[in-house]
Amino acid sequence: MNKLMVVAGFALIAFGVFYMPFSRFAAWDLYLEAAASMIFIAGALFFEKDEDFIDEDEE
Repeated sequence: MNKLMVVAGFALIAFGVFYMPFSRFAAWDLYLEAAASMIFIAGALFFEKDEDFIDEDEE
């Protein structure tokens, strides 16, 4: 699940970069894409650390 969220975040970045030249609202779309991708990536990293922390406690 975490790797899927990271891949989705980078896919949003790629989509924003390739879609930008064709959009009338290029800067606004790119800001939204970047914000969404950062949320995906940060969420994936947070949950990954949380799972590692839980695994360490169980040992």
